[in-house]
This record gives sequence, C-alpha cells and structure tokens, in this order.
Amino acid sequence: MEPLVSLSSALNGVRVLLEAYEGYERARFLETDLAVREEVRRRTVMLQDHLTRFEDRAREEGHREAASEAKRSKATLIAISEDVQFAISGGPSS
Repeated sequence: MEPLVSLSSALNGVRVLLEAYEGYERARFLETDLAVREEVRRRTVMLQDHLTRFEDRAREEGHREAASEAKRSKATLIAISEDVQFAISGGPSS
C-alpha cells in the first residue's frame, strides 16, 4: 500500500476515535474514558513509528519536503496524544 494512502487512512481512524471520544466524555463511565484514551495513545504511537520510517526514507532519497511534512505530522500526533492524556476525565455526572 502507498505510504501516504496508509497514513491518510490511519489519520482518519484517529480522527474518528477522537470524535467518538467527545461523545463519550459526557455519557460514559471512567473505564470507557480510559479505554478510549489508551486506544488513541496506541494508535498515535503506531502512526509516529510509521512516520519516522517514512521521514528517514524520504531524507535518504533526498525528498526534503516530504521529510519535513512527516516531521510536522509527528508533532501533530504528539500534541493529540498529550491532549488525550491530560484532558479532564468525565464521568456520568460531568
């Protein structure tokens, strides 16, 4: 599979998870909250690993712009992961 297509699919998956997370914030218990957070963390780490390999390959082949985009995408994933990690956990009454 083309790396950018795979990356696009993975990013869309994370986006869907984050949208679902917003829905869980007010309606579910802490256990569900923590499970969603862990899944987002797991997937963002997976994407960061893929992007690191993509960035390395792009640099080796002289594609500076693609390598820079991969680096910026990794920074975005780190920010998403931190947002999920440090967000206030919701319960049924919050």
